[in-house]
Amino acid sequence: MSSSNQENKNLQNSQLMPMYVLQPKEEEVNLLHILRVMGRRKWSIFFVTLFFTLLAFSLAFFLPKKYSSQVSLLPIKEKSGGLMDGMADQLSAIPGIGDKIGEGGGSKNKQLLGILKSRHLSEKIIEQFDLMKVIFANQWDENKKEFHSAWLGLKPVPVMEDAVKKFKDKVVDVDLEKKTGLIKIEVTLKDPKLAAQVANAMVVELQNFIEEHALTVQKRKRIFLEQEFIKNQKEILQAGKDISEFYSKFNVSSSIPKINIPTEEAENLPSIEEILKQRLNNISGDESGEKIAKKQSTSSMTQIPGQVYLEYLALNKELLNRSHMLLNQQVRYARAEEKKDELGFQIIDEAIVPFRHSFPLYKVFLPIGLGAGLLISILFIFFQEYIRKVRGSELS
Repeated sequence: MSSSNQENKNLQNSQLMPMYVLQPKEEEVNLLHILRVMGRRKWSIFFVTLFFTLLAFSLAFFLPKKYSSQVSLLPIKEKSGGLMDGMADQLSAIPGIGDKIGEGGGSKNKQLLGILKSRHLSEKIIEQFDLMKVIFANQWDENKKEFHSAWLGLKPVPVMEDAVKKFKDKVVDVDLEKKTGLIKIEVTLKDPKLAAQVANAMVVELQNFIEEHALTVQKRKRIFLEQEFIKNQKEILQAGKDISEFYSKFNVSSSIPKINIPTEEAENLPSIEEILKQRLNNISGDESGEKIAKKQSTSSMTQIPGQVYLEYLALNKELLNRSHMLLNQQVRYARAEEKKDELGFQIIDEAIVPFRHSFPLYKVFLPIGLGAGLLISILFIFFQEYIRKVRGSELS
């Protein structure tokens, strides 16, 4: 009787016992069960894992090899050396803040990246190396010297637009390293020599594009001032020639105070006020102002004192000389400002012909095959164990 009472108490205690007390034992049993199943099927796990590892190795061995060549560029930044630049250099060393400052002052970096990723530069490189035959090699017919469609017409005949898109996605990779500020151009192709040539050619095309198309405000100003400077030089030489011709044509002295000037020659001579106004308009670059009309005379300009006309020619030459000095200073200043405003870069590392392929890599494929084999083998044996239990419960 006492033993039955004791069993009832134990049963009641077990029923009142919380579930979290029993849970660790149940988990421990499940873990032991997993280990036992894996121990019984260890050879299955080993051979399945070995199979997937060898499969990954075979893929890495037989897949077409691709080679990558890289160029490193350092954008040139002009600094004024002022207080703000010094503070920016100090703040750039602070984590979190320096990155934001670098992004804010990286307008030249963004411009260079934009040019390198542009369709114009990609088309130049594709045409220079005839890369459409390389990118769409499976659609190129060497006998007919033309492209054809693929996949029963689902893949149409490639055009330049398709080549540019694939060139940007699969062939070239342009990236900016925020820590070092370097721009890296990586080209990946099956031919290692061609990969290096394409990478270096992209740098050349970048420089050509900057020289031909990057027309900044300071460059426009410099070109305008240089044109005016050349025009002024011609005018000075013409003024000296006019004075020389005047001396050779007329004998200017106090005994012959007056000479006759042809009307057509007098009409081409502007007044002093007109010369000054024209010079000011040219230097300021104001092309929207009204053009100074030539002075038209209604009658022939005769009996002009020779000394007066000579002084007029000398004054005209002096004004041209002063304009020449002013334009020379402005041209020098514009060239200095243009250097600060123009895009510039320095080649840190040129592209070289790679000796080792960049794809496929054994150190990447083998761990993937090993991990996939382990996972698939474990899932497979536990699936078999589950099917065995289900069948056993049905038979019982």
